[in-house]
Amino acid sequence: MPVRDAASYLPACIKSIERQSLADFETIIVDDGSTDNTAALLDEWSRRDKRVKVARTPRRGIVEALNTGLEMCAVPLVARMDGDDVMHADRLRSQCAAFARKPELCVVASRVRPLATEPLRAGMREYLAWQNQLLSPEAIAADLFWEAPLTHPSAAFRRDDVMAVGAYRDGPFPEDYELWLRLHAAGRQFGKLAATLLAWRVHAQSLSHTDGRYARASFDATRLEYLARYLRHTAPGKDVVVWGAGRRTRRRLGALFTQRINIVACIDIDPRKIG
Repeated sequence: MPVRDAASYLPACIKSIERQSLADFETIIVDDGSTDNTAALLDEWSRRDKRVKVARTPRRGIVEALNTGLEMCAVPLVARMDGDDVMHADRLRSQCAAFARKPELCVVASRVRPLATEPLRAGMREYLAWQNQLLSPEAIAADLFWEAPLTHPSAAFRRDDVMAVGAYRDGPFPEDYELWLRLHAAGRQFGKLAATLLAWRVHAQSLSHTDGRYARASFDATRLEYLARYLRHTAPGKDVVVWGAGRRTRRRLGALFTQRINIVACIDIDPRKIG
């Protein structure tokens, strides 16, 4: 769990971790240069719970914090968490059981519900409804290039698989979505539990709202890069037809031409354009 200046949310997060029905786990926390009361809260927690290990670093960003935490993990399964979210009491037990049932899975996430003080924007409501209905490995893989199909702090994964593809990468892209795309390119499978096991806090100060790496253009560039790799691998030298391309989408598709993907037609069913 990477944290920075999360003191106002940490008590609820900590309580949700302490009440887990699976007791045999350790909590690795990387405090990425907090300046509020976060450090004091973490110190108190680690004093009363020997399963809690805290690392303090200067402000280096979420990717460095995530990779520092991964290096500290000494067990094969890692569950991601954020300091402003709340997990269900059966989250860890349920995800461990899913890995035992399906050893072919690399990542197991869960459905999530929003934790917000203000009404959600329409786009966020649509995103949550969309990703909450993607449960099977097949459904997740089929929609992977549409949007990030897993909510990062709801995910648990096999540490060795993630380390084998290079852990988290830093760059002008969303680090979680880029990791999912990289794992998919390496042939790994994803699953999602039908239970809602995470309350995902949505607020204006979160990185997804304030950091350019999570802007639409960053998602577009990342997905197009991996989509081009996928097409070159699965259909080398083949012509590509794009179905349902409006003007905005056609502009985005220009990047595929630079990736040596030969788009020969765009199909559009707008009655004004037929003929």
